[in-house]
Amino acid sequence: MWRSGGGPAPIRHGVRRRVYGAPVDDDHGLPRRRRGRLRRGALAAAATVLAVVGGSLVAGQLLIGPDQHPVGPPPADLAARDVVVPVGGGRGVHGWLAPGRPGRGGVLLVHGLGSDRRSMLPRARWLHGLGYTVLLVDLRGHGESPGSKRSFSSTKRWALW
Repeated sequence: MWRSGGGPAPIRHGVRRRVYGAPVDDDHGLPRRRRGRLRRGALAAAATVLAVVGGSLVAGQLLIGPDQHPVGPPPADLAARDVVVPVGGGRGVHGWLAPGRPGRGGVLLVHGLGSDRRSMLPRARWLHGLGYTVLLVDLRGHGESPGSKRSFSSTKRWALW
């Protein structure tokens, strides 16, 4: 496709030409077959990005949405009682208080995201067996504690309380 003068042949719009043996319809310089692969690759990449972003949004909503449900009575082996701890905003945080031996100290047990105070029962039984007073609580929006959203900052609020 070189002219006898040494330069490339001029591109004429609308004229079909061949590059590397494949037909080319425009002045992009890429064969139609290769352009098709590039388009399909770009569409696949865009679909992957949309799927990842959409999946992340759904997972995020599952993590921060409320997860309130009845927890039930405290276990009899702990000799615990239901308590409501007053916190800011006029709402209380629900929990169980298992008194230990006098002078032994107390431990506050806080569950992780998407769980409730029952997940801390093995630790509570162990600590209570050592004589510690144990308070198990449901964070806001978890278990029986009211709240519209939950987040990683819920634990920080307890640490600052």
